[in-house]
Amino acid sequence: MNKIKTFIRRYFILSKRLLKKPAFIIILLLVPLLVAATAIISKEGDSGIMTIALAMEDEEDPIASEIVEKLTEEKSLIRFELCKTPESAERRVKSGKADAAWIFRDNIEERIKEFVNLSHTINASVTVVQREIENVSLRLSHEKLNEALYPYIAKALYRQTLNGSSIDLSELSPEELDEFYDKMEVEGADLFEFVYANTALSDKSEEEDSSFIISPIKGLLAIMILLAGVAVSMFYMNDEARGAFDRLPKGTGFSFSLIYHIAAVFMVGVVAYITMAATGMADEWYELPILLIYCICTTGFCMCLRLLIRDMRLFGTIAPLLIVVTAVLCPIFISAPKVHIVQIFLPTFHYMTVYTNKAFILYMSIYSVLLYVAAFFLHSLKLKQIK
Repeated sequence: MNKIKTFIRRYFILSKRLLKKPAFIIILLLVPLLVAATAIISKEGDSGIMTIALAMEDEEDPIASEIVEKLTEEKSLIRFELCKTPESAERRVKSGKADAAWIFRDNIEERIKEFVNLSHTINASVTVVQREIENVSLRLSHEKLNEALYPYIAKALYRQTLNGSSIDLSELSPEELDEFYDKMEVEGADLFEFVYANTALSDKSEEEDSSFIISPIKGLLAIMILLAGVAVSMFYMNDEARGAFDRLPKGTGFSFSLIYHIAAVFMVGVVAYITMAATGMADEWYELPILLIYCICTTGFCMCLRLLIRDMRLFGTIAPLLIVVTAVLCPIFISAPKVHIVQIFLPTFHYMTVYTNKAFILYMSIYSVLLYVAAFFLHSLKLKQIK
C-alpha cells in the first residue's frame, strides 16, 4: 500500500513539474488543435485529396447537368466544386485553387453518339484542364470521370446494337427501350462482393458518415504521443545530468524513470482521447483500451531509446529523424510492406495495425512486455557500468 501511495505521489509531483516546461505545454496544446482543425475540415467536406473544378458550356444540357449534380452531391476522396463558366474553372486551375478542371461540352449526347459510331472526327465530350503532368491523384480523377460518362456511353452502345439487330423495335418507344436497359443494367454490386477482414467495418451502416481522414488523424495523434515520450526522455536526461535525482533512494531509479515517462505520455494520451471523444472521432468502445496499451507501449519504447542512446546531443539529433521515419514507415498515409522488419520495432505501427486487425492487440501487448523487459535489462546494465 505504501508503494502505491509513493507511486501516486510521485506521479502528481512529476506531472506538475512537466507542466512547468514550455515545450511540453506546446505539445499538449497541439493535440486538441490538430484534432479540432481536422474535425472541422472533415465536417465541412473539404477533406478531399484533390479539388476538381466543374463547368458546363451549356447549363441546359441534360447529361452534363445530371453528371455535375451527381459529382457535387456524392461523398468522395475528390472534392468537386461547380464554377459558373469554363473560364472561371480554368482560372482556378491556373491560380492553384484546383488541381484540374472538367469542362463539359455542349450537346454531349450527340458527341457520345459520334464516339459510339466510330466517327473519325475528334469531338470530345469533356475538356480536362490540368495543372501538371499526370500523377496518382490525377489518374484517380480520370477513373472517376470515366465512371461518370460510362452509363451514357453504355446506353448509346445498347441502342446502336438493338438498331442493328433483327429485332423489330417499331412498336417500342425510346422511353420503353431505356426502361428495359435500366432493368438489365449490371451494377458493381452484382459483379463484386466486398468482404472486410475487419468485421467492425462490415457492421457499419451505409448511411453512416465515415470520413477517410479519421484514420490519418489517429496516426498523427499516435506520433504526437510518441513525440511527447521522446521529449520527456530528453527532459529526464537533462535533469539527470544536472544531478536532480541524486537524492533518490538506491534501487528506485528504474521505477522513478518509469513514473517520469508515464506522467507525460499518459497526460498527452488523456488529452488526445478527450478531444477525439468531443469531436466524435472516438465512437467505438475499444478506442480507450487501445490508446491505453499504446501509451504503455510508447513509454517502454522511449525508455529503451533513452537507455540505448545515453549521449544527450546524439539523442537530440536522432529524435527528430525518428519522428520522420515513424511517419513515413508506419501505415498512416501509405503502406510500406517491404520494410516490415523495421516497422515491427515502432509502436505506431502496432497502434495503427490494431484498427484494421483487432487480433493484433495481442501482439502489441507482447511487444509492450518485451520493451519493459529490455528497458529493465538496459537499466541494470547501466548501473553495473557506473559501478
